[in-house]
Amino acid sequence: MPMTRRASTVLSVAGLLCACLLSACSDRPAADGVVPWTDEPAQGALLAQSTTAPRCQVSALSLPRGEQAWGGVWHDAVSGYFTIRNSGRAGCQLAAPARVTAATREGPKDLAIGPLADRTVVLAPGDEVQVQVSSPYDCGKPLLESTGLVVALATGRLHVRHARMAVQCGGGLADFSARDTSTVATTPAAGLQARLSRVPGSVGPGSTVSYTVTLTNPASRRVTLEQCPSYEEGIKGQPSSVHRYQLNCDGAPAIGPHRSVTFAMQLPLPDHADAGAAVLDWHLQVPGPVSAAQFASARVNIR
Repeated sequence: MPMTRRASTVLSVAGLLCACLLSACSDRPAADGVVPWTDEPAQGALLAQSTTAPRCQVSALSLPRGEQAWGGVWHDAVSGYFTIRNSGRAGCQLAAPARVTAATREGPKDLAIGPLADRTVVLAPGDEVQVQVSSPYDCGKPLLESTGLVVALATGRLHVRHARMAVQCGGGLADFSARDTSTVATTPAAGLQARLSRVPGSVGPGSTVSYTVTLTNPASRRVTLEQCPSYEEGIKGQPSSVHRYQLNCDGAPAIGPHRSVTFAMQLPLPDHADAGAAVLDWHLQVPGPVSAAQFASARVNIR
């Protein structure tokens, strides 16, 4: 019996799907080489949040020594991070620090509290929050290194010892985000490397900056994006320009070994963006320790 046109079409589509699966076409970007941008705000904290948990008492918090790193450098900035762990027996609610002070040989130096991924997180016993601090280092001032940080929380102070980083140009708290410790070791996206491209040389206040970010998988294993990461973008030093979106993982659910995928990006600038030379910052947000490879920057001029 001859095959009907409808049956032939169905089989053709099925054949294409099978060929696509066999060739791992999910690793490939869109037809034009760039995965489209989607207007999807970043998801909340990886941990389930609740407003009924009691405040975390400082006596129940700890600072794991193995969860600190200081002095990382990328794109005219130095950075470090430390981790706060709920070592108590009950869940509690931890608000972002009201104040962070760097101890230096010239006395205490307050750091700014910038826009944060999370303002308050709920920590089950053993759960953690990662706190990232960054500072520019090209302000022409002599090197001034911190010896530790004092973190003012709602229920007391935490002393972060051995927090050594350059703070001569000031600095601030750049991230305060919950870590689901059960997924940290198995989040493959944490190894991706970011690079910006197609950034316009000049943009105007109130306009939208269109550019691309290329994520490269340096590993010999395929990286799946089932746990779709979010990202943060903005103009350095201009908090009102900072936005957080979800990566378009539907457009690229995986990145093959030693391969790259390019994503389209859009950054809406506020009407009152400061004119002059500026730096566009981009940061992939994944559970686990921060890595310089997850950050990318590019110069741009705001008219």
